[in-house]
Amino acid sequence: MSTTSLRRVRQGSRPAAVLFDCLPLHFLLATFAGQGQRQQARAIDYLVEENRVLREHLGEKRFRLAGE
Repeated sequence: MSTTSLRRVRQGSRPAAVLFDCLPLHFLLATFAGQGQRQQARAIDYLVEENRVLREHLGEKRFRLAGE
């Protein structure tokens, strides 16, 4: 290959090189976002189940606050 064709290849591959340089960062961000989403889903599941158990324990009684 001549020097000119090497320059074209290098210049043409710069956007791809930048893309590949950013991929590890994108992967890490997606991993952390997914982990946070799973933790949030587990917390919501726990609270829904806790509310179900507490409502079952209360029965038909209505819970009244002191100000009512």
